[in-house]
Amino acid sequence: GVVVEGYYDVDPRKVGEPRPGLSVRLHEEVPDPGKEFILVMAGARGARGKVRAFMEGRCRVEGRDYLFAA
Repeated sequence: GVVVEGYYDVDPRKVGEPRPGLSVRLHEEVPDPGKEFILVMAGARGARGKVRAFMEGRCRVEGRDYLFAA
């Protein structure tokens, strides 16, 4: 029952539509809380802390609005 509508990335070179029906948008385009649930796939060292700070700055709550999967 889960539908993946697209991805967010920090790399502007990856923005676009890699496959029909999917999009890659800049992380700065994350919508307001309650619009989407985000599954975070960030495996680089130190990435979780940066993502968490970014999401908290956007009034997102871990566990309610997003989860880490990597």
